[in-house]
Amino acid sequence: MRREDQGWLIAAAVEQEIAGIRAGVKARQIAAERRNNAWEADWKGQPLLLVRTDVGPKRAREGLAPFLSGHPYRGIVSTGYAGGLQDKCRLGDILVPDEVRSVPPLPEVRFRPDPILREQVLQRIRRGPWQIHTGRMITADRVIVSGAEKHALGLEYEADSVEMESAVIAELAEQASVPFVVVRIVLDEASFSLPDIMPVFRWYRKRQFGKLIPHVVSHPSKLVELLSILRRSRKATKALNHLFLSHLLDGLVEMGRTRKKASSAGGLKT
Repeated sequence: MRREDQGWLIAAAVEQEIAGIRAGVKARQIAAERRNNAWEADWKGQPLLLVRTDVGPKRAREGLAPFLSGHPYRGIVSTGYAGGLQDKCRLGDILVPDEVRSVPPLPEVRFRPDPILREQVLQRIRRGPWQIHTGRMITADRVIVSGAEKHALGLEYEADSVEMESAVIAELAEQASVPFVVVRIVLDEASFSLPDIMPVFRWYRKRQFGKLIPHVVSHPSKLVELLSILRRSRKATKALNHLFLSHLLDGLVEMGRTRKKASSAGGLKT
């Protein structure tokens, strides 16, 4: 993406979270510093850069940081799945937090999304059919598996949701003086304890069938649990794709045009 483009950057951790959006905007993969985790597109005249950061705080930093040097984006959207920490957050609900906070053992840091960008996003997506939650989101250094721990974290931090990348994305955006917002979708509710199949799910996601098939044959119950997670992820992904392709991307285009006009008139610095 050229420096003068000043488009939007959309960051997600894994392929399932970004593949549908990427296909919908007909994004083209770009080569950047020998990486293969970025795609560029043009949505109704507005440049987009889609970045797959990988999972977790450390990998998110390594995956996203190279794309922020010298690029004055109009804004960064952190998206993907998240876990609910309150009973009100259901599978497929949308999360647009008013604060992102990292929790131990990560350094405890708080970030607030750009208020103007966040409000514009909320105004746009409130036209959709989903339930939206706007409370605090926490960033952890690992997957929070049990329902008991999710409820405990929700109480301790007065938070609606948890994931593993947004605080890092917020920090990088702040360092680059770029507005950011978080728009994620609930994959697992507070009451839902994730089954102990994260390695199995990872093998499936990466198509490592040489590891997956022997393990499932030896542990047939893992197949049932894997299918349950896949059904959830498909429902969440479908809602996420609909959110972006039918509502949010058009809203970003409108915001970009408004900011460009204001900047041309001398009323907004970019």
